[in-house]
Amino acid sequence: MKNTLGSYLVFGAFSLASIGCAILSYHLWHQRTHLMEAGIKTTGTVVGLQESGKSNSNSVAPVIEFVTASGELKTYSSNFYTNISPFTMGEKAVLWYNPAAPDEVVLEKDGLMEVMVPLLLSLAFGSVVGGVVIWSEWRRRLKKWLLAHGRKVQAAFKGYKHKTENNLFSAQCEWTDPYTKQTYVFKGEWLPDGPNFKLDDPVPVWIVPKNPLLYWVDTSGWV
Repeated sequence: MKNTLGSYLVFGAFSLASIGCAILSYHLWHQRTHLMEAGIKTTGTVVGLQESGKSNSNSVAPVIEFVTASGELKTYSSNFYTNISPFTMGEKAVLWYNPAAPDEVVLEKDGLMEVMVPLLLSLAFGSVVGGVVIWSEWRRRLKKWLLAHGRKVQAAFKGYKHKTENNLFSAQCEWTDPYTKQTYVFKGEWLPDGPNFKLDDPVPVWIVPKNPLLYWVDTSGWV
């Protein structure tokens, strides 16, 4: 139960991370498009490339000076750091700022990267979650089909694999097709309890008759 709960927690963490990154990406995109529509467009000058300050990191972010419509000189320090900066010292940089709060700035160059990074992270986390869901559903449907239409064979218990980091066990069984004389190795699902099978004890396995590589190991007698 403890290990099952841990699996759900990991799955939930990936799901929340995917959703969180997607929300952040949307927020940044909305903020950017709104400022580009309602803000004031101007051109500033890159006066510095500040380092992130993190050890073993060469990432930098641009520091840009620009003059507002009222003639006030402002300095904008980007908080989006990259290892390869698209900006160079003295370069002219197009930007938009909020006239009511000139410190709110979006850059024409490099601005979309700030939106894309959390979006790509969201897709990465989401693909992991989606893969787990698809795999779990496929295994569920296969088990249901096997119990209704598959062939039940008796494999011999040959041992188990043990994941020490989360204390999970998987039964390892062998079965030899009496017609083809081919031996198949079947691996049970990972379970949180240790086995009570002895060597060569019979273990029921449901197989697709024409393709024994598709199977389900019945470990209901595991404990």
